[in-house]
Amino acid sequence: MSASKALVAAPERPAVMGRYKPDWLEKPTADDMEWAYPAHAQRKEIDGKAVINCKVGYDGLLRDCRIVSEAPAGEDFGVAALALSQKFRMIPPEAGADSLPDVTIPVVFQVPRSEPFQPKTAGEA
Repeated sequence: MSASKALVAAPERPAVMGRYKPDWLEKPTADDMEWAYPAHAQRKEIDGKAVINCKVGYDGLLRDCRIVSEAPAGEDFGVAALALSQKFRMIPPEAGADSLPDVTIPVVFQVPRSEPFQPKTAGEA
């Protein structure tokens, strides 16, 4: 099976969370994305997107994640994004904050498309 080319977009800024500015320390690797890509969607060459919302813990790990949206429906891209949430790490919020900040993370999955084979001509070989 070919490796998935899957993209992870930067987290959107939370609407109102005091001074916390989300930024990445770690993101899923290409291998992580391939592992999480729904197998049936990859076999059918279906691209997808999911948006998850999570709390950022004082250790920078994501907690209490939930699916906000996914498309296309019924292809398990939301579940895949939740599985990937354990691979994210963000700059931790300040210790002693009243509550943990929320981040919204769009995750884009794309199956790699191969170019059609074009044989070389005698002059190119």
